[in-house]
Amino acid sequence: MIGRTALPTIGLLLVPALAACSVIAPDGGAWLVGERPDRTGFPALWRLVGGREWALVRAVGHPAQARSVAPLGAELVAVTSPDGVGVVAGGRYYRVDWPLTGEHHLTVLGDGTILARGPDDVVLGTGWTANRRWVRVVLDGG
Repeated sequence: MIGRTALPTIGLLLVPALAACSVIAPDGGAWLVGERPDRTGFPALWRLVGGREWALVRAVGHPAQARSVAPLGAELVAVTSPDGVGVVAGGRYYRVDWPLTGEHHLTVLGDGTILARGPDDVVLGTGWTANRRWVRVVLDGG
Protein backbone atom coordinates (compact mmCIF):
# COMPACT_ATOMS: atom_id res chain seq x y z
CA MET A 1 0.00 0.00 0.00
CA ILE A 2 1.32 3.43 -0.93
CA GLY A 3 -0.34 6.29 0.87
CA ARG A 4 -4.01 5.33 0.76
CA THR A 5 -3.89 3.51 -2.57
CA ALA A 6 -3.87 -0.29 -2.48
CA LEU A 7 -1.71 -1.70 -5.25
CA PRO A 8 -2.03 -5.21 -6.68
CA THR A 9 0.49 -7.77 -5.54
CA ILE A 10 2.94 -9.28 -7.98
CA GLY A 11 3.91 -12.93 -7.94
CA LEU A 12 7.39 -12.08 -9.20
CA LEU A 13 8.16 -10.50 -5.83
CA LEU A 14 8.33 -13.98 -4.39
CA VAL A 15 11.52 -14.61 -6.36
CA PRO A 16 14.22 -14.68 -3.66
CA ALA A 17 16.78 -12.98 -5.93
CA LEU A 18 14.86 -9.68 -5.78
CA ALA A 19 13.61 -7.34 -3.10
CA ALA A 20 11.17 -4.74 -4.37
CA CYS A 21 9.90 -1.38 -3.26
CA SER A 22 7.02 0.56 -4.73
CA VAL A 23 7.38 4.15 -5.91
CA ILE A 24 4.85 6.67 -7.20
CA ALA A 25 5.83 8.99 -10.08
CA PRO A 26 4.75 12.66 -10.02
CA ASP A 27 1.95 11.88 -12.50
CA GLY A 28 0.60 9.15 -10.19
CA GLY A 29 2.07 6.21 -12.10
CA ALA A 30 2.97 3.30 -9.82
CA TRP A 31 6.30 1.46 -10.21
CA LEU A 32 8.03 -1.47 -8.55
CA VAL A 33 11.81 -1.40 -8.40
CA GLY A 34 13.36 -4.83 -7.89
CA GLU A 35 16.74 -4.61 -6.23
CA ARG A 36 19.34 -7.27 -7.05
CA PRO A 37 20.94 -9.24 -4.19
CA ASP A 38 24.28 -7.44 -4.65
CA ARG A 39 22.43 -4.08 -4.40
CA THR A 40 24.41 -2.72 -7.36
CA GLY A 41 23.06 -4.64 -10.38
CA PHE A 42 20.61 -2.84 -12.66
CA PRO A 43 17.16 -3.32 -11.09
CA ALA A 44 14.13 -5.03 -12.53
CA LEU A 45 11.33 -2.52 -13.20
CA TRP A 46 7.57 -3.02 -13.31
CA ARG A 47 4.85 -0.45 -14.05
CA LEU A 48 1.22 -0.69 -12.98
CA VAL A 49 -0.94 -0.86 -16.12
CA GLY A 50 -4.66 -0.14 -16.04
CA GLY A 51 -4.67 -0.10 -12.26
CA ARG A 52 -4.77 -3.88 -12.16
CA GLU A 53 -1.69 -5.55 -13.57
CA TRP A 54 2.07 -5.19 -13.26
CA ALA A 55 4.03 -5.11 -16.53
CA LEU A 56 7.76 -5.78 -16.70
CA VAL A 57 9.57 -2.78 -18.20
CA ARG A 58 12.59 -3.67 -20.29
CA ALA A 59 15.66 -1.44 -20.47
CA VAL A 60 17.63 -2.65 -23.48
CA GLY A 61 21.17 -1.25 -23.44
CA HIS A 62 21.22 -0.48 -19.72
CA PRO A 63 24.49 -0.39 -17.75
CA ALA A 64 25.37 -3.39 -15.61
CA GLN A 65 25.06 -1.42 -12.37
CA ALA A 66 22.70 1.22 -10.97
CA ARG A 67 23.04 3.43 -7.93
CA SER A 68 19.61 5.09 -7.81
CA VAL A 69 16.30 4.95 -9.67
CA ALA A 70 13.52 7.56 -9.77
CA PRO A 71 10.27 7.53 -11.78
CA LEU A 72 9.82 10.85 -13.60
CA GLY A 73 6.29 10.46 -14.95
CA ALA A 74 5.11 9.82 -18.52
CA GLU A 75 6.42 6.23 -18.20
CA LEU A 76 10.05 7.41 -17.79
CA VAL A 77 12.52 6.33 -15.11
CA ALA A 78 15.82 8.12 -14.40
CA VAL A 79 18.81 6.02 -13.33
CA THR A 80 22.26 6.89 -12.03
CA SER A 81 25.08 4.40 -12.49
CA PRO A 82 28.89 4.43 -12.36
CA ASP A 83 28.67 5.30 -16.09
CA GLY A 84 26.60 8.44 -15.48
CA VAL A 85 22.88 9.10 -15.79
CA GLY A 86 20.24 7.81 -18.16
CA VAL A 87 16.52 7.39 -18.69
CA VAL A 88 14.50 4.25 -19.35
CA ALA A 89 11.85 5.00 -21.98
CA GLY A 90 9.94 2.76 -24.36
CA GLY A 91 11.85 -0.36 -23.31
CA ARG A 92 15.32 1.14 -23.87
CA TYR A 93 17.97 2.84 -21.73
CA TYR A 94 19.20 6.19 -23.07
CA ARG A 95 22.12 8.19 -21.70
CA VAL A 96 21.14 11.81 -21.08
CA ASP A 97 23.21 14.96 -20.99
CA TRP A 98 22.27 16.11 -17.50
CA PRO A 99 24.75 17.83 -15.15
CA LEU A 100 24.85 14.77 -12.89
CA THR A 101 27.35 12.01 -12.23
CA GLY A 102 27.08 8.43 -11.12
CA GLU A 103 27.72 9.68 -7.59
CA HIS A 104 24.38 11.51 -7.42
CA HIS A 105 21.44 9.85 -5.67
CA LEU A 106 18.09 10.66 -7.31
CA THR A 107 14.81 11.56 -5.64
CA VAL A 108 11.75 13.12 -7.25
CA LEU A 109 9.91 15.68 -5.14
CA GLY A 110 6.13 15.95 -5.03
CA ASP A 111 6.09 18.73 -7.64
CA GLY A 112 8.17 16.64 -10.07
CA THR A 113 11.51 18.35 -9.35
CA ILE A 114 14.49 15.99 -9.50
CA LEU A 115 16.66 16.27 -6.37
CA ALA A 116 20.10 14.78 -7.00
CA ARG A 117 22.38 14.57 -3.94
CA GLY A 118 26.08 14.26 -4.68
CA PRO A 119 29.10 14.13 -2.38
CA ASP A 120 29.76 17.88 -2.70
CA ASP A 121 26.59 19.33 -4.17
CA VAL A 122 22.84 19.14 -4.56
CA VAL A 123 21.39 19.54 -8.05
CA LEU A 124 17.75 20.42 -8.69
CA GLY A 125 16.09 19.80 -12.05
CA THR A 126 12.75 21.47 -12.72
CA GLY A 127 10.55 20.78 -15.69
CA TRP A 128 8.78 17.70 -16.95
CA THR A 129 10.04 14.28 -18.02
CA ALA A 130 13.59 14.48 -19.42
CA ASN A 131 13.35 18.19 -20.38
CA ARG A 132 14.82 19.97 -17.34
CA ARG A 133 16.39 23.24 -16.18
CA TRP A 134 19.15 22.65 -13.64
CA VAL A 135 20.41 24.52 -10.57
CA ARG A 136 23.47 23.33 -8.64
CA VAL A 137 24.00 24.15 -4.97
CA VAL A 138 27.60 23.58 -3.86
CA LEU A 139 28.05 22.50 -0.26
CA ASP A 140 30.95 24.18 1.51
CA GLY A 141 32.10 22.72 4.82
CA GLY A 142 33.91 25.92 5.88
